[in-house]
Amino acid sequence: MNRAWMHEGMMSLALTLARAQRTPAIVSTAFCAFTIMSTAPVPSNLVLLSDLPTCAPGTKVRFLGCVDEYIVQTGTLRLKHNTPGPAVSVIANVDVEHVLEHAKQQDLDVGTWLNVIGYVQRKKEKGVFVQAVTIWDAGNVNLEAYAKAVQARKEAS
Repeated sequence: MNRAWMHEGMMSLALTLARAQRTPAIVSTAFCAFTIMSTAPVPSNLVLLSDLPTCAPGTKVRFLGCVDEYIVQTGTLRLKHNTPGPAVSVIANVDVEHVLEHAKQQDLDVGTWLNVIGYVQRKKEKGVFVQAVTIWDAGNVNLEAYAKAVQARKEAS
């Protein structure tokens, strides 16, 4: 849908409602502008895969992980990112069923590093679950520099 057309339609509707309710048109047009602006996508939170267990269900996240396994029956990628130190290894179960048509075959290969944007899900099973919105190959990544950059960004916010 063309945004300009949608905007004109919303403005026309707002003015019609304002006349019918005898309310100031400025209030209705402000509501209309808010409605159009609120349709923008929610920004994602850049996190390390190891931080996913601390993210609330419904949180939109972006993270980097290495394909450890692809479960064809469920359309699930199991991603890891072994961070240095004594931390317990976290595995992200990423549902990619809705993005498979846009994924490349090599995106599903074990050992491939992927960027993922998706929503953290609550499941009855133990583990971390993410519904993918998009995935793409991360290419050659300097993992140490990446982890430092994510940590610095977290500390700055």
